[in-house]
Amino acid sequence: MRAMRPDQQPRLQQLLQQGLAAAGVLGGAAAVVSATQVIATAQVGDMQLSDPMMLGSTSKSITGQAVRQLAEQGLIDLHAPLRTYLQGAKVLPDATVREVAQHRSGLRSDSTLAKNKKFRYANQNYNYLGELVEQVSGLPFLEYVQRNIAPGAGASAHYGHGGIFGHWYRARKFSTDRSSWIQPPSGALTMSTLTAAQYLQDQLAQPLLRIDAAPADHSPAVAGIFGELGNYGFGWIEKEHAGHKIYLHSGKVPGATSVFAVIPGLDRGLVLLVPYGEFLCATPLVEKVAEALLQFVMGEEVTSMPAVGRDRRVRHWKIGAACFAGLAVAIGLAMLSRWVQLPWLGLVIVIAGAVGFRVVSGTPTRWIIRFVPELFVVLVLALLCTLAVVV
Repeated sequence: MRAMRPDQQPRLQQLLQQGLAAAGVLGGAAAVVSATQVIATAQVGDMQLSDPMMLGSTSKSITGQAVRQLAEQGLIDLHAPLRTYLQGAKVLPDATVREVAQHRSGLRSDSTLAKNKKFRYANQNYNYLGELVEQVSGLPFLEYVQRNIAPGAGASAHYGHGGIFGHWYRARKFSTDRSSWIQPPSGALTMSTLTAAQYLQDQLAQPLLRIDAAPADHSPAVAGIFGELGNYGFGWIEKEHAGHKIYLHSGKVPGATSVFAVIPGLDRGLVLLVPYGEFLCATPLVEKVAEALLQFVMGEEVTSMPAVGRDRRVRHWKIGAACFAGLAVAIGLAMLSRWVQLPWLGLVIVIAGAVGFRVVSGTPTRWIIRFVPELFVVLVLALLCTLAVVV
């Protein structure tokens, strides 16, 4: 296996163009790095290498590095309970800083608290780690990052484009303050492709990735690029592929998708920034593009690239079919409830189903609407159809 060389830049450009076209997005940028240089870059559409973009959850690796730096300086004890430093943190009382960084604090995705330390991916864990960095360093989180990790990082977002039923729209701005589900430490940092490339170079140049990661197999947070098996720690997902350890993370926010990956054994890293986010369709396809690019970077045959046109169409057909099925069920329930002379039963069941989805997904309602607007449209139509039948 021979890692990608600088003279293969045209092939990187070709693969990026092919992949983003297959995903149905109109722009994006990528860079491949070693510890000492940017090996190759590629850009498609109006996305420039210097354009900043909100990263999403790839921000977590930066927060994880900040915590590790302060631990190496003796300012944070990774094995001490987080509440030693942040008394108001709503995690399990004995959850250590290390366990918080591994998403084993008891927090669920919606920031409610469970009774055990099973792996549960939760933004609030990293929001708390950002507060920890501020308290211990005496600096605002972004300033700490700019001084010690990534000088070009920011928090003034390039919000990109969201999607609904295959159509793109300009993503709306959202708050990233302390009250938000998505804050800079968990997902709202911004970087350009070039800044992110330098960050990955720095990771490869140090004995990184002494990442203390815990098993997280089959979690949706880990599934995706190179399968469902992996460990999680300090903002990185650790996976095995073709005899190499790969540390990677995807970032997904309304309007943007990002992927960071480093392969220490090959001295290679990949950053992919795409200012488009469509949670049910385009975003998973962008992750497949990232997997294909990683295969190329590692010197493998490229087998993961989505097929132009077909994969996106199939996904949209499935989404459309699911939406029509949901509406049909809602109308059927309304008609049945009217037939048994319990006219409001159908409406109650539809509302209960919506509440149940919210609970099972573990995602705050306003963010479900932002990430999956199709679901909101179907729910509103289902309620209107149910009311029409009942009334």
